[in-house]
Amino acid sequence: MRSLNVEESASSTLASVELADSSTFRDLTEKLGIRRKVTFAVNGEHDLDESHMLEDGDEVLVFTSVSGG
Repeated sequence: MRSLNVEESASSTLASVELADSSTFRDLTEKLGIRRKVTFAVNGEHDLDESHMLEDGDEVLVFTSVSGG
């Protein structure tokens, strides 16, 4: 079991989430019910894809798209 800290940038919501070993960012978004397109960083590292394996204690930042006019 892995424990992660997750923060969503728009709302600054912080959550601690438990995932099974060998979980990916895709698994995390499914567990959190995130269905929209997001980008993310793990421990400050950007440019990762959804199959990135998460480790115990990782800090995951989730960024949502902002648009308007």
